[in-house]
Amino acid sequence: MPEIKIKYIATPSEIERIAFMEGWLAKENVDFNRVDGVLVDAPHLVGSYDRSKRLRRYGFDMSASEIGCFLAHKACWEASEAENISVLILESDVFPVRSGSIRRLLQDIEQQLEENDKNLIRLHGIFPRNEKFLRTVSKFSDDYRLVQTLFDPMGAGAYVVTPDASIRLLECSETFFEPVDIFLSHTWRYRLPFRTLKPYPFRVGNFPSVIGEDRRRPSQSLFRRLTIELNRATDDWRRLIYLPKHFWG
Repeated sequence: MPEIKIKYIATPSEIERIAFMEGWLAKENVDFNRVDGVLVDAPHLVGSYDRSKRLRRYGFDMSASEIGCFLAHKACWEASEAENISVLILESDVFPVRSGSIRRLLQDIEQQLEENDKNLIRLHGIFPRNEKFLRTVSKFSDDYRLVQTLFDPMGAGAYVVTPDASIRLLECSETFFEPVDIFLSHTWRYRLPFRTLKPYPFRVGNFPSVIGEDRRRPSQSLFRRLTIELNRATDDWRRLIYLPKHFWG
C-alpha cells in the first residue's frame, strides 16, 4: 500500500485559511501540499455538472461554491490515481484534536488499508446522531476504533482515499448533481466501504462557511415538491436495498 500523502484544499486568496492549515501541518512534521480550490463563475457551463438531473431531484441548482468544492475533491482523487498514492484529503478549516498525533495515525491507517485497498476512511463527521448504530471493524493505537456506521455521519472535511477507491469515485462522478459530502454518503452509488475512525481525529476551526454564502433554496409548490420526491424515490429504494451490504460488507 502506498504511503499516505496529505493534500489540503484552499484557493490562493484564502490567506488566513492557508496560514492556519500550514501552521499546524508544519508542527506535525508531515509532508503535505495544497490543492487549489476551484472557483466557478457560471455553474451552467461546468460540463460535469448535470443540471437537469439536479433540478429533477432537488428543484434548485447547486451553488457555485458547491460545484467548485466537488471539482477540487475530484482533483485530489485524480492525483491519487495518477500518482498511485493514498491521500488524506483535508478541507481548509480542520485541525487535529490531539497535536503531534498525525504521523502515528497515518501509519495505523496504512496498515489497515493493506488489508482492503478499496476502503475510504472518514476522520471527521458532522452528524453524531447517524453514528448511533455501528460495529467495530478493528482497533487502532491510542484508543482509536475503526467502525462501520449504519447511517452516514456526513461531511468531507477529512477522509482518506486509496488509488483504487479514487478510480471508482471518479468513474461514478463523471457527472454529478449533489455536493461532494452527499455524494460520498451515497455508498450505494460507488459501492465501496466507507469506514469511520472514532473518536474523530479532526475537528473544525472557527471559520465562516464558504459554501453557504451563495446557497439559495427557492420556495416550491406542493405539486413541485411531489414531483421532486417521485424523482428521488428510485434513489431512496436503491439506498435501502444496499443498506445491509453497506453495513456488513
